[in-house]
Amino acid sequence: MKPVQPLLFLALMTWAASLQADDSPEAFFESSIRPVLIERCFECHGQGDIESGLRIDSREALLAGGDRGPAIVAGDINSSLLIQAIRHTHELKMPPESPLSAQQVSDFEQWIDAGARWPEYAGVRIRAAHQVPRIDAMPPDSTGVKDALQVWLKADGQPWQDGHPVQLWQDSSGRGHDLAATAGARIGGTGQPGWFIAGSLINGFPAVRFEMHTGLGGNAVTAPDITGDAEFTMFVVARIEAVPVDSDGLLAGFGDPAPSANPGLAKCAIIGITDANPRPIFVGGWGNDAAPTTSPDATPTNGRVLIIALTKPPGSLAATAQFHLNGLPTCSLSGSEVTPDFGRRDDLGFFMGHAREWLRGFEGDVAEVALYNRAHR
Repeated sequence: MKPVQPLLFLALMTWAASLQADDSPEAFFESSIRPVLIERCFECHGQGDIESGLRIDSREALLAGGDRGPAIVAGDINSSLLIQAIRHTHELKMPPESPLSAQQVSDFEQWIDAGARWPEYAGVRIRAAHQVPRIDAMPPDSTGVKDALQVWLKADGQPWQDGHPVQLWQDSSGRGHDLAATAGARIGGTGQPGWFIAGSLINGFPAVRFEMHTGLGGNAVTAPDITGDAEFTMFVVARIEAVPVDSDGLLAGFGDPAPSANPGLAKCAIIGITDANPRPIFVGGWGNDAAPTTSPDATPTNGRVLIIALTKPPGSLAATAQFHLNGLPTCSLSGSEVTPDFGRRDDLGFFMGHAREWLRGFEGDVAEVALYNRAHR
């Protein structure tokens, strides 16, 4: 079984890297090279069964290459097989179905021409389009952040059998906020169990497969300690295949999504995916939402492996919240300009998918979720 933690670890690092200003070669790699390798190449050349004997998870692996020889020659663009492949001018064309953009190809040419620098796993400083709090590269339960960790759900290491229903997803944060299929387990629950997939759509990593009727929820007594205008950071590692028509698919969240009347401000915090032009959205309930105008590269979020990060310091949603997709910041958010007042329900804690009748589900695989009650400055 493949460990999921490296995916989230890479996301934590590249996201942290994008929050500070720097023009160093390391910064260029973290902002322009590593995210593309993770999103476009890792599925076939990352871990486990790799194609053509080529791994792309280190500089040494690229220099060594695979069955066709070295993938890169540092300082020599024209001798680098990787460049020939991504240009789609060689018999080998990679990625085979959807070429990289001209800017991405140019970035790889610049990177190799400058010596193909590959920094160690450490926080680096990068030019930012929108200044937001930073988080350093570290496992989700590391010393220094473990006290802020409210929920940590990971499919790896669970005692589940492939293809079997997931009635209970145990919380690894140590706070006991386990999520159960809500139908019959939570008051008013409608959610059915998901399914454990040992080799999921997320690059073959273990994951819980969600369908539109899948919904998991935690006990209200152990709900995350995030209320009022509290800060938080939430991560979801997923591949979303579909969301409801004319509605947002709700991946994970907390708070009170359904007060009896529109409070005019956000009472909950949910990572959602919109139906039209699929993109992430900060769902606050009753339309008190905020969303980026486009994804980082203006492509749909459906059908892609995504490491979604949502952070919000104190303040209004539109002014302070920020999404990152696979380590890249989205543009600024538009939407609710009112300071939120996150609430708590007496019948539901942290939740995912169709946990109640008024929470819309989604189709796709989820490998890991982490929630902190800090914006990780």
